Amino acid sequence: MDSLLCRHRWGKDWLLPSQAEGARLNCALQRSQISNFDDGGHFLFLEDGFDLVTIIKGVGFYRRGKGLDYVSDCLPPSPAEIRNYMNRSGTNLFKLLSSKCHVLLYPGGVPEALHRKGEEYKLCWPEQPELVRMVVRFGAKMVPFVAVGEDDFGEVFLDYDEIPLLSDLIQQLTEDNAEVRSNATREVPNQDQCRPLIRPKIPGRFYYCFGKPIETAGWKRELKNQEKCHELYLQAKSEVESCLAYLREKRESDPYRSIFARLMYQATHGSAFETPTFEL
Repeated sequence: MDSLLCRHRWGKDWLLPSQAEGARLNCALQRSQISNFDDGGHFLFLEDGFDLVTIIKGVGFYRRGKGLDYVSDCLPPSPAEIRNYMNRSGTNLFKLLSSKCHVLLYPGGVPEALHRKGEEYKLCWPEQPELVRMVVRFGAKMVPFVAVGEDDFGEVFLDYDEIPLLSDLIQQLTEDNAEVRSNATREVPNQDQCRPLIRPKIPGRFYYCFGKPIETAGWKRELKNQEKCHELYLQAKSEVESCLAYLREKRESDPYRSIFARLMYQATHGSAFETPTFEL
């Protein structure tokens, strides 16, 4: 047996001493791992929110072959996992920051991931600076990061509200999202689930930029000061906007922005040489 799943919390399992039994089996088995489910009772497999596949993937024992392969062994999230994660967006961020993990966060959410016509690179950040409050609480460092190039791969040529038949469908998707994010607050559950129609283009090039790091150590005493937190929030947003403007301007001078120019460069110089870009 490769993995041992233990249901335990005092008073939750009324039939068996799962904690003691789990510890005993863990000592008896050569390859085992205990997973604690704090809110689980005795009939764990019958409870809502529990997914065995998720647990098997989480402990790292799933294999497609004899050895560990992080690519081939990777499984996409199940519908239950997606619902669970979406209902815990703030909780997950809290856990990651509290354990001093590196976190990549896109504050704009759905509207920023699915820009509408004419909104290329528009920031759709929430008005409330809850992100900054969370970062300040743990004294984490914010590093603004931007990527430019999506408009060189596709062009939004039709918005959902330009097709009357799709309006009702989009409204239903938005309402369903609000139910999934029922424990989210303020702007998050009210994001339109727009699915614009995109016309593919001849591939261009992606550009990335890291902005000036923003230190929050020593800001914890300002957590209750809404004005100060909002000021820090605007500073982070302004740095992202500056990086976006910089990349959009500089890429115009990139002689290898076109995929054909890059292919020609690699054909003449060899694949071992990295194709250059604009001058900084």
